Amino acid sequence: MTSTRTRPLLAAAAAVAVALTGAVTTVAAAPSAEAAPSTVRVISHNLEKKTSALNKVLDLADSDTVPGKEILLLQEVCGDMLPALRKLGATSFNPRRTGKCSGEDTRLGEAAVWTGSGATALEPQPLLTKGEHAYGLACVDLKKDGRSIRACSTHLVAGGKDETEFRGRLTRKIRSVTNDWISPSRTVIVGGDFNARPGFEAMDAMYADGKGAQGKFREIAQTAGAGNDAQSGRWTCGRLTDGRDTRRKIDYVFVSKSGSRDGGGSERTMASPSNHRILFGALPLG
Repeated sequence: MTSTRTRPLLAAAAAVAVALTGAVTTVAAAPSAEAAPSTVRVISHNLEKKTSALNKVLDLADSDTVPGKEILLLQEVCGDMLPALRKLGATSFNPRRTGKCSGEDTRLGEAAVWTGSGATALEPQPLLTKGEHAYGLACVDLKKDGRSIRACSTHLVAGGKDETEFRGRLTRKIRSVTNDWISPSRTVIVGGDFNARPGFEAMDAMYADGKGAQGKFREIAQTAGAGNDAQSGRWTCGRLTDGRDTRRKIDYVFVSKSGSRDGGGSERTMASPSNHRILFGALPLG
């Protein structure tokens, strides 16, 4: 197709991005749902510091698969990737730690982008710190179909059971911060790599519906099709190799329940050069 937006592919990995493809998996939704005026499209992905994964996202954002403007919520973004993102639109960046990327800007963090016009990139919202990591939210403010939206990208602590308590502290901090943002006139979206599966205690502070729910958000899988209360969704990380199945959902896109509908959305995933799959779809606005 002819590109509808001007944005540079990062030349060093362009050939890789073209060569790498992946099948798309979908939760069934009405074909017209993504085109409805009361939805907003979101793409969330942990780039794993890979330029080729960023190119995959840029290709998806500029394709017929995801037509129009969208919110990009990206994790493990290297500082040298920011110029390409800023050419797409307003871009907020939370530098979580330094010295983890190659190139001139070695900062590693999370980014939120609105590829349309009229958005405002906000200063990073700090959450908690641990060791060299400054966990936070990278957020942009935008308007879609007359509704004010604040969209944020985040990445929670990795690790096993030894980090369970701290992940719970992070999600409770997100709940505390976003409680002050959610209002009848503002919808809040939070997406990213939470390093926890649905049903894990750390996720209770996010979900508004389902077992153990103590939050104010619907997850994108809960808006797909007719909507549901299940805490589930497409797998976003891992693989099936030699009979060993490590596939799991640890990436999410949440939307405030008060500013959304329980049906009419869509949830899709796509393979990427990253060890995470791209999570994308449409969120139905209330």
